[in-house]
Amino acid sequence: MKKKKNKTRIRNISILIALVVIAVVALNVASTDEYAGTRDTVLEKYLSYEDASAVSYDSYISQYGKAYVADQAGRIALKASEYKEADMSGLTESNGVVWTQDEGSITYAFNVPEAGLYNIQLTYYPDTSSTQTILRNVYVNGKLPFDDCEDITINRLWVDDNKNWLMNTNGNQAAPTQVQGEGPAVAYIDSSDCDTLGNYMFYFDKGENTVTLESTQSALGLSEIALVPASELLDYEEYLAMCKDELDAAVISANNVRDGAIIIQAEDATMKSSSSLSPNNDRTSVKTQPYHSTYIVYNTIGGESWASAGQNITWTVDVDQAGLYKIGLRFKQSMNRGFYSARYITVNGVLPFREAGQIEFDYSPDWQTAFAGNDGQDYYFYLNEGSNTITMNATLGDLAEAVDLASTSVDNLNNLYRELTAVTGSDPDKYRDYQITTYVSNMTDVLEVEYTRLNAVVEMFGESMTSANKTSSVVDMMNSMIKLIKRPDDVAEYLGDFNTKLSALGDWINSINNLPLELDYLAVTGDGYNLPRAEGGFFANLAHNWKAFIGSFSNDFKVHAEGSDNTQKNQLDVWVATDTRKQFDIIQKMINASFGESGYEVNLSMVGGDTVLPATVAGEGPDVVLQSSYSQPTNFAYRSAAYDLSQFSDFEEVFKRFPSDTRAFLEYEGGVYGLPDQLSFPVMIYRTDILDAVGLEVPETWDDLLAMIPYLEAENMSVYLASNEYLTLGGGTSSTTVPVNSIFLSMLYQQGYDLYNDDYTRTMMDDVEHMLVFKKWTEYYTNQGLSYSINLATRFRTGEVPLAVVDYTYVNTLNVSAPEISGKWSIARMPGTRKDDGSVDHSAACMIGTCFIVSSTVAKDGMANEAWEFLKWWTDEETQINYATELKAENGEAAEFPVSNVKAIENGGLKEEFKQVVLSLLGDLRAEPQVPGGYITGRVIRNAFTSVVTNNEDPVDTLYILLDEINSEIDSKRTEFGLNTAE
Repeated sequence: MKKKKNKTRIRNISILIALVVIAVVALNVASTDEYAGTRDTVLEKYLSYEDASAVSYDSYISQYGKAYVADQAGRIALKASEYKEADMSGLTESNGVVWTQDEGSITYAFNVPEAGLYNIQLTYYPDTSSTQTILRNVYVNGKLPFDDCEDITINRLWVDDNKNWLMNTNGNQAAPTQVQGEGPAVAYIDSSDCDTLGNYMFYFDKGENTVTLESTQSALGLSEIALVPASELLDYEEYLAMCKDELDAAVISANNVRDGAIIIQAEDATMKSSSSLSPNNDRTSVKTQPYHSTYIVYNTIGGESWASAGQNITWTVDVDQAGLYKIGLRFKQSMNRGFYSARYITVNGVLPFREAGQIEFDYSPDWQTAFAGNDGQDYYFYLNEGSNTITMNATLGDLAEAVDLASTSVDNLNNLYRELTAVTGSDPDKYRDYQITTYVSNMTDVLEVEYTRLNAVVEMFGESMTSANKTSSVVDMMNSMIKLIKRPDDVAEYLGDFNTKLSALGDWINSINNLPLELDYLAVTGDGYNLPRAEGGFFANLAHNWKAFIGSFSNDFKVHAEGSDNTQKNQLDVWVATDTRKQFDIIQKMINASFGESGYEVNLSMVGGDTVLPATVAGEGPDVVLQSSYSQPTNFAYRSAAYDLSQFSDFEEVFKRFPSDTRAFLEYEGGVYGLPDQLSFPVMIYRTDILDAVGLEVPETWDDLLAMIPYLEAENMSVYLASNEYLTLGGGTSSTTVPVNSIFLSMLYQQGYDLYNDDYTRTMMDDVEHMLVFKKWTEYYTNQGLSYSINLATRFRTGEVPLAVVDYTYVNTLNVSAPEISGKWSIARMPGTRKDDGSVDHSAACMIGTCFIVSSTVAKDGMANEAWEFLKWWTDEETQINYATELKAENGEAAEFPVSNVKAIENGGLKEEFKQVVLSLLGDLRAEPQVPGGYITGRVIRNAFTSVVTNNEDPVDTLYILLDEINSEIDSKRTEFGLNTAE
């Protein structure tokens, strides 16, 4: 009986479970069916997502069919000096080269004998004093033929400064510094990111036609501009037939190639478009050429540094006879999991056939070897007898259109999100009816169009809503959108998910745009050649790992300049306060290049910031310290351990390199104890598109900003003033002073007030006027309701915070984290204070990193003059630009180095619009004087701010109570260092 009851119970439970499962499945099916029906309804509308105002290259060229000129039509060339007109100040000519400037235009008139399609060819010389991207707008007969004629990129010519490193086969190699070639170089006007096959073709009527080059960034020298008759781009089979029939070219046998294959070490490149494309050291494989288990050998190129569309590398190869050759490659594509990295290959500057515009390199964690080709077919390339160039460009290939569509969707959906949050706020109430379709009447239309656009993206990847792998982030976005399309009144419920998925879609676009590829060598060969194995066998790898382990005990991994005499007795010890090995390696490389022939050896060491002072006290300190924090030179000076640089006869001339007031960071008792080697300052970042849309101007004063806040709040937007980011540049220490908040300090300076009294014995913060400035600062958070801690990158991207005052170094973060809003934001001087005479004081509290000389060490070894020469080298224009360039090359765009040399700022790689703002505010910069005991000032003001903002305490009373801590500490430290104290 009991067993029967148990069986009955089990049966009932089973039935109940089955019913629950069926119900859940039914609900899911119903839900799926519900959204599937909505999806079908949207897609059946065949909504157009084309931008009617846009003129693409494809639509432009389709107007002219195959309007190729006759074979006998010749190249039409003009000397650069034969321009028709120029609207450009500073235009100069020297030795047949016309130097165009970074603004203005120059126009050439061509007499075209036969109407048709032509390429535009330039012979040019980059301005090597700048590292900015060279950009030009191209007009034909006074008009932009198509949209992509704006901001055409002209490549800079980066080369190794020497090839000596290639000769070192017995020791650690010193990597070459990347320097700019001066030209001449020949370039066609074409797609900057290689998303269009072949060079751009332009239609010219018979008779006079004009070509105008409008400068948008960087100077450029021109010696010739030419129209070259365009030819139809053939597919591979047509190209092969043409080579055999018209050029009488034969497939070369490997037996007729010296040694079977001409091996070109990839790191031995002829030219590179970016300074980031410097040689790498690979010790992961015994098959990498050249190989050493222990020594630093630069034997590959590319990888993460060769990942952006348009970046290219050129090699030179000499062949004994003209003909059709194969190009073999040993490569590694181990970073782009699930995707291929594509390369666009040109020979002697020309894309030979259509398929060469997208050679795909699939993912693998290991090295691979393959001939250039696709889908199992190896391609032959025609090479002339003698010297030829092979160029490989990173390209998105077929994915370019999909990425463009997805980027457009992100842009439009961001705009929609901003409109929605203007009604609901960023944290909407789920129980409130916002009548969203009334206030945002185009909501459903926008969602449906963008849904259709993203569906096209998924289809371009050969996937669908139910089989998405590579496009899963796109499908997630579409699923979020379909909910809003189906139930727009539930916007409060779905808006958070919409924003999350939109951010993920932006990240997906960034990942697709990442095209890494590392190369070991190219093998130019003929038919019948078999490429070697890409990886070593088990025993070879075992031996490699053992040798590498043993060698790690004997190799110190220090690198000396090639050909230098390492037996020199005089040695300058330089310590760099960084924990980043790449920074150390870059500095070491630059030292090798600059001091290899000097009368002394520079011994560079990487240390933590806390190491320097104890080592100096123990008598084991360095001669020179680089990249230290702003407070270290005076900390040493208090203890008579830093060298007074003002003793050098040329000190005043040297300090003119920097903004003048940075000197206040470094002064103590009449001496100057360091130089700035980094510089930053607060700036205002703002969304140009949003301010234009709501009809607001960039605020010039704090009063203007206050007046703007209610208008932004009416749109559920806000302003952000950085309150809890206390930037210090250089290597910090446990005793590094907490700086006073730069926004508050700037407000103080703009009112004409100082932080300390004239003899630095007391703080002036107990003055009523000073405390009122503190009160005004805190009221932005207490009265105006500004947030003091947010995810600014996200809110700036979405437009919830369209304006912020932050440190200038934050610009790097935005460039990397929010590329989808590129061109939609800019920077300006921080708000100022209007004076009685109507002028506006824009004083801004800056921050520096420092370098200095340790006095006790140089006194002992007699190296004071050498140490000074080293500091002058380290902070000069060329060194700062080179270091910033190399650092960005190693670490990407986020590694923009905040140079301190004004000329380096002027001639470095800053965008032109940013550079002009930065240069305009350098004269406004003010420094926080360093005072014995002053390390507590920033801490006290920070604590007072926190109490006011978080606990709603009275700002004046709170600050006043805490100020005694500052004066007490100043008195204590001045007494310790034997200085007079306040009476």
